Amino acid sequence: MNEREKAYCRIDQWDAAGKGHRVQKIAIWELQSGKFNPNLFIGYNIIVPPEKIDYSATNEHSMDTTGTYLINRPNDIYHILSGSTADRLQYCIDHNIDIINVSLDSGGWYNDIDTPLKEAFIAQGGIIVCSAGNDGSDGLSGLSRDPLTISVGAVKFVEDRIVRESFSSYDDRGTDLNCMGFDGVVPVHKSTPVSGTSFAAPWVGSILAYFRSDFIDRNGRKPTYQETINLIESNCIDIETVGYDVYSGHGILRLPVPTIEDEPPEIDKLRVTVTANSTIANVNGTPYNLVQAPVIVNGRLMLSFKDIAEITGGTVVSYDNETKTAVFDIGC
Repeated sequence: MNEREKAYCRIDQWDAAGKGHRVQKIAIWELQSGKFNPNLFIGYNIIVPPEKIDYSATNEHSMDTTGTYLINRPNDIYHILSGSTADRLQYCIDHNIDIINVSLDSGGWYNDIDTPLKEAFIAQGGIIVCSAGNDGSDGLSGLSRDPLTISVGAVKFVEDRIVRESFSSYDDRGTDLNCMGFDGVVPVHKSTPVSGTSFAAPWVGSILAYFRSDFIDRNGRKPTYQETINLIESNCIDIETVGYDVYSGHGILRLPVPTIEDEPPEIDKLRVTVTANSTIANVNGTPYNLVQAPVIVNGRLMLSFKDIAEITGGTVVSYDNETKTAVFDIGC
């Protein structure tokens, strides 16, 4: 499933070339009332707050959003957000989140957004991907209008053509809509497709995760907001008219063809400085937020394997509380 969309966006080529696989942290921002069933996502790295867990849930919006990301980014770490607007933004800052995805509740957040926290999140290299809305009108939904978000409309295949979904809201101001992504894809936990700009947004977010991962491999840092915008504008394909238009923004986003020259340089080493009882580390001269503060045990400073895995670009593959075992992929 989804092979046609993956092939068009060259995701299959990047996977075959081993490009863009550095783990990204992605936060799923949706209605506070929404629930999440982790049993439908066994084997994936998803952090769900206790108040969000519902083992009977089968058709929650946040699950469909996460499942759409997992089509292309199965090894990334997903954080299901809860709490107030300020709490969520602070959580994303503290946990060094790479991408916030807002596919639902965008209007409410726009009216209540804490601008300093939003700007602080973006200043540390985070981006906010937001669905454009599904009423087919000449005005994007709430947060999609924010100049510091990546606003995404929806397209689909009709035979051999890519066309804009009729419900995809468009941009009356000519400045807000950034690009388009595929909807109608099948999330990993389902056998039927989902439709709406809500799912075009995570499709684009997953492509941006490839771009960001590759950028970090090349430059040793996260791209800025403007560098992300430049990546979008230089890698979109027109579907309505040449250049920017109010119906499809810069066009549909896809990855460039991977080439040998694109291979990222090897990183010789990471210089990591940690301090006992502090969650702030330093990685190659850049502040880094640890999951758990190091502690002194028998005179030795101990750092969690989860932090070691994430600092080196790896991830926790699985863990078993009963047998007290964990499996890690350690990057380099």
